[in-house]
Amino acid sequence: MSTPLATLFVDLMLPADAAASIDAAFALTVTPLCTPAADVDELRAKLAAGERAPGALVRSSATAPMPGDAALVGALVRLLLPRADVVVDDDVAVPLDQSACPARGQVVVPGSLHVRGDLRVVAPLVVCGDLVVDGGVLDCGPQSVIVVLGDLRCRSLRTTGEVLVSGALDADTFVWGQNNDNVLEVHGTLRTAVLMSDDHAIEAGTIEVKHRPPEGGTWGDETFDMSSEHTAALAGIAADVDIVSADGDVDIDHLASLAAPWR
Repeated sequence: MSTPLATLFVDLMLPADAAASIDAAFALTVTPLCTPAADVDELRAKLAAGERAPGALVRSSATAPMPGDAALVGALVRLLLPRADVVVDDDVAVPLDQSACPARGQVVVPGSLHVRGDLRVVAPLVVCGDLVVDGGVLDCGPQSVIVVLGDLRCRSLRTTGEVLVSGALDADTFVWGQNNDNVLEVHGTLRTAVLMSDDHAIEAGTIEVKHRPPEGGTWGDETFDMSSEHTAALAGIAADVDIVSADGDVDIDHLASLAAPWR
């Protein structure tokens, strides 16, 4: 079982005059490295129409909101609402309710979030402070969007969706991105033992890794690009365990389950 995060924030509301603070909130957001800037006018229109629930403001008629738009809602919450840090002693889920249009389930945390387990994200999640996950983070693109206005610290990150971190990203064991429709964007330093990209764009202010591929590949000198040469190199630094499946691919689920996967 896991805790549905949305149940903790059902009463979160912005003040009636929140629209007056949109420009100040926009000034607090990071300048995108590669994703579009927030649509200030769209958020202003939603507020003018009477919507004040942060989760509802994050909703998009598209499959998922752009990370810049979600970050602007988070900045407005951070500016106008009291900080509320949350600790959950359990695995946490952010599921998407597709019975309505646009789909519901978006969560805005008005402070930091500490998950003492694993975090699985399907619906958009905005954390206005730091996000600390003792276990692994797993999202589900393209529906998922994870925006962290502070730092993100976790054991591992597996992403197929949009992830925007305004601060630093520290992942103890690995960061893995798959599919080319979305981006992992870190404005501070991305630190991890192994960085892997299966045709997934990864942008960061600085990248620090413990293990590098023997030769640079498609995504740069720090990133294993999951080619046969890079997969063989990953198998070579695995700590006395077979992480490559019979078809020659890295078994990411198995890798995520290992306490200490690397030599």
